[in-house]
Amino acid sequence: MNYNEQIDLVFEQFENGDIEEATKLLQEIGNNINPGDEDYADYQLNAAYIYAADNHFDKARESLNNLLNSEDAEEQQMAYHQLGLVERMDAEFDQSIAYFKKEAELIDANFSDDTIKQSVNLYELGYVQLLNNQYDEGKASLEASLKLAEQSEDDLSIAISNRALGELYAAQEEMNKAKSYFTEAKRYFRKDGDEMGIAEIEALEAAIF
Repeated sequence: MNYNEQIDLVFEQFENGDIEEATKLLQEIGNNINPGDEDYADYQLNAAYIYAADNHFDKARESLNNLLNSEDAEEQQMAYHQLGLVERMDAEFDQSIAYFKKEAELIDANFSDDTIKQSVNLYELGYVQLLNNQYDEGKASLEASLKLAEQSEDDLSIAISNRALGELYAAQEEMNKAKSYFTEAKRYFRKDGDEMGIAEIEALEAAIF
């Protein structure tokens, strides 16, 4: 099997619950990949995803830290993005925020015309700020994310930004605003054909309202 086939098998095993075999194969792939190899960055990002999903956060951090000194700006950006996600999953919200802010600096310096990257970064930053009870900061980040998503006309980005703003206003018990944002989120998930996204919001609405 080539690299892509091996990685596909890792994810297939993991999603089927065969975590031990998936992790074993992941490590075997890693033993044959070195810095500078064509698939090195992709491997580290995928390994971090698997480790974090299995709650092995230190292993995920180790994989991503291998990319922070990459000469490729996009590899650095993706590493900081995933580090932000890992820290959020581990409830290390302050560190997560720091990583997303570092990612924002890289995006501004290297991808200033990429409104999708900017929107997704601000969404993740705003969502962690929400989880960290920083409601004013979170609101500002999420509103900026939504504005950029609308500029890019990306239905999924618009949907997730609206959903997060709904959650923020629900947390502040401003239920009319929360309902309005949830309604918009469902509309854009529907445009994107994302039935799972709609179902998740309906579950949130049932729990909140």
